[in-house]
Amino acid sequence: MTDQHERNELTKARLIAQELEEQGYTVTLEPDPSLIPFSLTNYRPDILATGTQENLIVEVRTRDDTRSIEHYRLIAEEIGKHKGWRFMLSTIDEPYQIESAEIKHELSNDAISRALARVDALLRSDNYEMAVPYLWTVYISGMRSAGRQQGLPMDATTDRSVVNYMYSMGLISALEYNESIAFLSTRNKMIHTFETSLGKNEVQRLVDFTKGKLHEWGIIGE
Repeated sequence: MTDQHERNELTKARLIAQELEEQGYTVTLEPDPSLIPFSLTNYRPDILATGTQENLIVEVRTRDDTRSIEHYRLIAEEIGKHKGWRFMLSTIDEPYQIESAEIKHELSNDAISRALARVDALLRSDNYEMAVPYLWTVYISGMRSAGRQQGLPMDATTDRSVVNYMYSMGLISALEYNESIAFLSTRNKMIHTFETSLGKNEVQRLVDFTKGKLHEWGIIGE
């Protein structure tokens, strides 16, 4: 890992630590393993946040971290065996890291329905590619809502982190994880580099994928 990546991770870790403290957690950066009341072998997290209701073990990673998501999924499974403990994976999405570390709040179900109506209208027009940014907002908002319904902490996380976290907790499949990351990459490139051109059939496929997941999560009806 380069010095720049290390600085990025440290900056992000401090921002997350500050937000967790504002939520009432007692936060320790790079905690000594002795502060965790069970063994995680050689794993040492970036942040330990202890609270009255739950305790969080947080990892901050860059997109080119050579450790696989599966590695973190196994860590999450081990932590999840202990009552009152959860794992949170926060990813710095380089080179398209445009999200702040602000706490993200999902849209209401009514707002999601209105946004989907706008997506459908764009899809029927010559500007169908413009539906993709709206669609991503709807999709990731639905994912945040689904995570909260499962009791997962969805705050202080970027969109990529939410996807990683949902996969690490087994709430989306490996295929859905890959689809979500590709969706996010397409959305980012469309907004910031204008390098991506999509056909109407591909946009329709993303719409169908999003609506299918929203229905599965109980956010929209048939």
